[in-house]
Amino acid sequence: MSLLPQFIAHLSPEERSNFASYLKRLSGDSLELKLFQRMAKNPDIDRDVLMKALYKTPNRNAFDGVRKRLLTKLKQYVVIQMSDPERSPLGAILSMMMVTEFMMPRRAGEVIQHYLDAGEAMALANHHYDVLDAIYSYHVRHESFLRTPRLELAEKRKANTTRFLKKRNLELANSDIQIELDEAKRKGLVLNPEKIIHDVQKKFRLTDEEVNIPDFQFNLMNMLRNALISTKEYYKLEPVLVKHYNDLKTANAFGNGKTEHELGFLYMIAHVYFRNRKFEMAEEYVERIHRLVKSGRLRETIYYLKYVSLKACIYSYTGRNSMGIQVLLDGLKHTSHGGFLNEQLNMEINLVVFYFQAKDYKRALQRLAWLDQNYYNLMERMGKEWCFKKDLIRLIVTFERWDGLRAQSELDRINRIYRNFLRTPNYLTARMFLKQIGKVVRNPEVVGTTRFRDAVKMSLSAFEQQKHDLQAVTFFIWLRAKIQGRDYYELLVEELNQPAV
Repeated sequence: MSLLPQFIAHLSPEERSNFASYLKRLSGDSLELKLFQRMAKNPDIDRDVLMKALYKTPNRNAFDGVRKRLLTKLKQYVVIQMSDPERSPLGAILSMMMVTEFMMPRRAGEVIQHYLDAGEAMALANHHYDVLDAIYSYHVRHESFLRTPRLELAEKRKANTTRFLKKRNLELANSDIQIELDEAKRKGLVLNPEKIIHDVQKKFRLTDEEVNIPDFQFNLMNMLRNALISTKEYYKLEPVLVKHYNDLKTANAFGNGKTEHELGFLYMIAHVYFRNRKFEMAEEYVERIHRLVKSGRLRETIYYLKYVSLKACIYSYTGRNSMGIQVLLDGLKHTSHGGFLNEQLNMEINLVVFYFQAKDYKRALQRLAWLDQNYYNLMERMGKEWCFKKDLIRLIVTFERWDGLRAQSELDRINRIYRNFLRTPNYLTARMFLKQIGKVVRNPEVVGTTRFRDAVKMSLSAFEQQKHDLQAVTFFIWLRAKIQGRDYYELLVEELNQPAV
């Protein structure tokens, strides 16, 4: 498999434009630039088509040479970009180490010492304790030339070892929890947040110094968030996130190179406010994200897509559905279909929902068909719960188009595919809703019967226990709208903008 199409596919539109300008400055209107410009429009374009565009007479060896040179220049460009301390302190530190490695055979003592000292200071300031350990090892390897005092170096390494091990263990714990969460999502299960929180608190005792390290706090908050998301108990997460973020801001912990950590905190807070239906607060934090990282730099992070999705959802669920649609369409124009794919898929499914809320059922079904045609293994990538919600949306949209036979076929397919998933205790609400909608799909007149209404009332009564799941609320409102004979979107906005209990 060639790396070149994959490499280009994962660049944002801004990054593709900037690289093209860099390449033109570097080598003019070269074959590499012509090749890149064509692949930037379509990374998966057939190689024979590309070769014919570059050569009148096909020349496979020459073409492969151009591809290799282009890949090399792409790597060089990325290294240059990642050497910027504001973009990546780690990249800047590693670039300093490359300079010392280049200068060591030349015995350029002052230059070497300058960059070693600068790398050490930056690693310490940005809590890259693993790299700091490597810098100290570099001192040991070149002790005879650098003449670093052995006692001083030993003391530094000893102090760093404690910090290094704490950070490594915290990262391993976060990775373990993420693996558990991914596995649970695939199986349609829910993690036990209380157990995870207890395990984390038992394993880690952060010192006063470590409390104000954004890396540690972000990883810890992310672990708690991952655990609580699986139960939809966002109300438990809100005060913890806000407190820790405010503590870090008060301590001026978000300096150069910490923008992504602050973005992470701001997004988590905005998202938890949104899920708790505190839309004004959510919108305030979404705007903080925009103010923190404006224009192109935000688009280079995963938080750009998260920001777009959240902003669009806030608009839609506060009565500004057309604005939500436009925000998503604009966001999808400014991203490539390759990088941050999970977030792009979330944007796509939100767009389907917003089209449905606008009663544009044709576009909603077209978008769902496009998803099915262009993305494979969605169950493996996104999990059973995500796919179940996607198929449930398809069922409702199909039914709303008054395509009764097709809707019944969709209902049968959902029951067949998700039979075991819906048997798990954690998805009682989903099973309840599917049972009730199944009755409506098979006989739309059933919504007027007393027996059906009583059954729905019982379901809604049981559902009151789970009102904190915003997505489940939206599904049940559709059923309530059918019974009351009201417009679904109007009822949705009315319900969601009442004070959450």
